[in-house]
Amino acid sequence: MASELTRLEAVNLILASSDMMPVTTIAAGTTAEATLAVQQLDTSHREVLNEGWHWNTEYEVSLEADAITNKVALPADVLRFDPREVPYFIARGRFIYDRLNKQYEIGEAVKGTAIYYLEWDDLLEEVKTYITKKSARRFHEYHVGTDDAAQSLIMDEREARRLILDGDLDAGAYSMFDSPDMHAGLSMGSPYTGSAAFFGNDPFKSRDPK
Repeated sequence: MASELTRLEAVNLILASSDMMPVTTIAAGTTAEATLAVQQLDTSHREVLNEGWHWNTEYEVSLEADAITNKVALPADVLRFDPREVPYFIARGRFIYDRLNKQYEIGEAVKGTAIYYLEWDDLLEEVKTYITKKSARRFHEYHVGTDDAAQSLIMDEREARRLILDGDLDAGAYSMFDSPDMHAGLSMGSPYTGSAAFFGNDPFKSRDPK
């Protein structure tokens, strides 16, 4: 059985992309370069998960209102939440906001689709690989600039992204109704969702590789 890619190994791959020495720890007291590599890894980790994939998306998630404040808070591990059952409910900050009545006091449970943050050890191996290669490319561009090595890193990143996209499409069993164009057609009648969907800005369908 193949060993899993650890955060330390990921950081050393990022450092190696710019011909920097590996480290034996990423805890406090490591090198300045390793600290920057960890920061880049964490940034890419969160950005990739924030896109929303079948493996970190759950449907029909119910969030309860606080008994005292009547507000509905987003759990700490929820990156994004889309309360689609009520078109005038949106996630604003870390709470659900009622755009119709212009208030946060919902007073009832809200159901919707949640995109979750997953810790490194809970990620699929191909996702760890993509996050690492994305981080390596950015780290190299920042410290070295654009050169032949940077072009190679870009190609590696694109290939890693293709693999997780293929896996996501296969496992997610998406249909034509999941496309942004279809969302635009289905939501045109809603004054709360029609505009964003019409212009292709469905936040749960972002696939920007940058």
